[in-house]
Amino acid sequence: MNRFGADYSSSPASTPVAASKARYRARNETPDLVSTTPIAPPPSRPFGSSQYQSVSKLRFTENARDLPQPNSFGLSTDSQQPHVEDMLGDDADDDQYTQYTQDHARSRNLYPTQSLMKFSTDERPQTLRSSAGRSTNRLQQYSLLPRNGQEAFVPGLARDLKRRTSIANLENDPDPVIVQTEQVIRSVQEDAINTNKNVQDEVLAEAATELETVWERSKTSRRRRKDEDLSIGPGPGATPFENARYTAVLILRLYHASKIPQDEVGVMSMPQILLDWLNEYHMTIETAYNQVINHPDNVTADVLFWDVIEALTARGKIEEAVRLLGDADFSYAKVDNEAGLVDADYTGPQLQAIQTAVLQVRQTLNASPAIQTQDWSIDGYEWVAYRKDVQAALEELRESTDIHDDSELLEAEADTHLVRPGKGLPFEIFERLQTVYSIMLGSSADLITISQDWLEASILLTVWWNGNQDNKVQQWSFDVSRAHSTEQNTELETQAYLNRLKESFLAVTDPSSRDTWQLNHQSPLELAIALTLQGDMPSVLSLVQIDSLCLSSALAEIGSWSGWLNSNAVPDGLDRDDLMVLTGGTSNATISKDEILERYSHELFKKTALENSQSTVVDGWEIAISVISRCDNQSLASRTVQQYIEELEVTTADRAERLVTLCGELGMAEEARKVSEQYGDHLVDEGTDYGTALLCYARSQAESKVRQLIDVLNSYCLVQSRAYPSEAEIDHALSRLVSNPRQALSGIADMDPQAVGVLQFYLVGYACIRRYYTTRDNAAGLSKTAQKKTAARALVAAINSAADSIYGGLYDPTRQSAIQVDGLLTLLAEASALTAEHSDGVRIFTSDQLYAILAAIEDLQSVNDRVYAAIEDCLDASLRQFRGSQPPSPHAMLKKSISSESLGGRSTGSAVLVGGRMGKSMGKEDTTKGWDWRSYFKSADTTGADVLRYLRTEIAAELAMANLEEGFK
Repeated sequence: MNRFGADYSSSPASTPVAASKARYRARNETPDLVSTTPIAPPPSRPFGSSQYQSVSKLRFTENARDLPQPNSFGLSTDSQQPHVEDMLGDDADDDQYTQYTQDHARSRNLYPTQSLMKFSTDERPQTLRSSAGRSTNRLQQYSLLPRNGQEAFVPGLARDLKRRTSIANLENDPDPVIVQTEQVIRSVQEDAINTNKNVQDEVLAEAATELETVWERSKTSRRRRKDEDLSIGPGPGATPFENARYTAVLILRLYHASKIPQDEVGVMSMPQILLDWLNEYHMTIETAYNQVINHPDNVTADVLFWDVIEALTARGKIEEAVRLLGDADFSYAKVDNEAGLVDADYTGPQLQAIQTAVLQVRQTLNASPAIQTQDWSIDGYEWVAYRKDVQAALEELRESTDIHDDSELLEAEADTHLVRPGKGLPFEIFERLQTVYSIMLGSSADLITISQDWLEASILLTVWWNGNQDNKVQQWSFDVSRAHSTEQNTELETQAYLNRLKESFLAVTDPSSRDTWQLNHQSPLELAIALTLQGDMPSVLSLVQIDSLCLSSALAEIGSWSGWLNSNAVPDGLDRDDLMVLTGGTSNATISKDEILERYSHELFKKTALENSQSTVVDGWEIAISVISRCDNQSLASRTVQQYIEELEVTTADRAERLVTLCGELGMAEEARKVSEQYGDHLVDEGTDYGTALLCYARSQAESKVRQLIDVLNSYCLVQSRAYPSEAEIDHALSRLVSNPRQALSGIADMDPQAVGVLQFYLVGYACIRRYYTTRDNAAGLSKTAQKKTAARALVAAINSAADSIYGGLYDPTRQSAIQVDGLLTLLAEASALTAEHSDGVRIFTSDQLYAILAAIEDLQSVNDRVYAAIEDCLDASLRQFRGSQPPSPHAMLKKSISSESLGGRSTGSAVLVGGRMGKSMGKEDTTKGWDWRSYFKSADTTGADVLRYLRTEIAAELAMANLEEGFK
């Protein structure tokens, strides 16, 4: 197989290259080439038109691998000579272009070189002068395309392939690529959030460059393919990720590379962008170039010399072409005939004519804006002026070529390897130099002829386009914008090139013509590239999904932000089925950004961990939530995140913190609150980290659960008549909350002041009760009287708070209080231990405190029986605990209280305590109480009425004593 042989694994070559030189000798066949209307076959070169063949509609529907190999030139059986009208399609009525195409075809093929084809025709040829003169003023016509093509054809192939092909999973995407791609996309999202506006073009352009770098660094990425691989794509054996990257890089460059400022040259023009991608990713010519420059005799002695010159010129490597021409010594030149390579024998005046013509070409090429100013804006003013010089040089070449209209001489030339004796420029040299000039002028005919496949042809027809548009209104708008707005100029120019790229692709792959390239419709990659050229981005992404979820997702987001991809998002509150009903089943959107992100997110959520290249590990759920949060349909995003949160086991502080932080950063406040609440429930169910649980409930704005948890803690303190948890058991977070709540809540105060306010309100009551018991049991350095007076202040404050919801004997369940009313009777019982009777006759309470206690007693005794019974239950539980029975474990009590749905929004912590079964004694208390009110009520049938009766008696006595003492003063 020749090193330029085609591989049917991608695009089936229209003309497979034979292993021998026979393909160069079968010159008497008529090709199905649309671009030049040859009288004799065009040269079949390694960089030429051997793949541009007859293709019918039927053959597009066949499996490319089963196609029979055509002959050397895809010879048509029904016509020995294609008609100009067939080639031109809708442009066939343009007489001027038709005449130019005919003349140009004759000038290229009437005197073919012996090394590339054998001259054979019965038609009497015209002279060169008679044809060349007709194209003098036809510079605008060079870029016209031969046909329009069919826009709906390839999308139809893509939809059919998509239906029969499964979407990829994450096995195709390396972990580092997933992690680093997400980092780039997140940075773009954060920029939009921070600036509170749409993502800027410059940001997207930088992100596109970073993504390409990330994908290129992948271990599975192969930057370049071998020159011998003529298929479209990264080559045989490429991984699915490589195939997806091949398309993705082209897309990013097409839509974003022109937005990146370059040193000295401003921004890159579209021709330069396309040439860079073509030279880097598609059938590079390095091997052939190296073969030519390393020829042992001279570069002209290599059979590929002129092919490489044309390829270098067409691919924008003009400096290399100039350098190669400068190294050319045509005294070593070879030509190829049926016997093989032979010396061309250019000598004397003939050799001098060649050198003069080649020097002129070198000077003309060297003067191009691409070399002089690195300007590749071929539709710009510098190139317009330069192309006039090229046209003049071409006319000068034609006028200086001395060819006699003598059929006998022509036959003699054919027998002498087409090397005309005398001093004129040999036609085989003229023909090649004319091709170089024609490339610089953007000749569609020549560009199609030298292209190896439809991809190269589409790009070259776009790169060398002169900017002329068929639509005069578009052209006028474009010209006006260039005079007024640089930014608008860039946008319109980019769109104009994208339109040209689409038209070029459709022209060279038109399925209705026999004379176009065919696509391999079994290859997702080839169809994806085709659709990229056509500009059907939703269809492209549906095919990229087949190879890579990561890359299709990144492209969808970048495209959605920049506007080159319509989101096709389903409106909030609807799903795809709803949309189909509303549209009567006519919705034919290929794919939407949200569909891509949803699929990608679900696959990420299944991943336990992803290893980054820096040996760090990222949980799959983190990236999954990050990805789904960027859906346009926020209802879909919220539902999916909630589903993830429910499935995740949020059982560690690290996971909870990361999950809350992630949701917060993504603007998903409701989901962040859900996570905090879920983790708080876990802490209450499984441990005693009540302070952290309270913080979680505060961050989740779960006011009812804050109240319930604190009410249960208060109840446990009252029932056991001690601080719970003890100083030895209390967790660090709860200790900070009761000792310095402002400092403890500073971390969330700015984010959610309302939640902080709720937590502070209820913490005051718990801190007050706890301070009473702590003072009672741990008052080192205080006298007994001072200890009791300090404790009394905290106790009276707690009594006032508990009685706050009873006013004038009426209970108001809607009135919030820091301490629940259930503990009021137990708090009054605690006050019984601070009477003068139990304090060696010393009054502990002040008169105001005694009146406050008496008011609470009055309200409590006048409240309805149902409320009073519930309040007395807490007192009974405390008395039973003192006599040896214990309430349920704190875990069980708190779990039942927090999870209870029958509380009606108001906690009844003591009710949970006394309503549950009494457990066995928890053992001897680990603290020594300063006093215990229960020790003063020995009777086993003590009731709340007994406690209140005792308090009334003692308060009356102490108030009387106070009045007496004040009276004596």
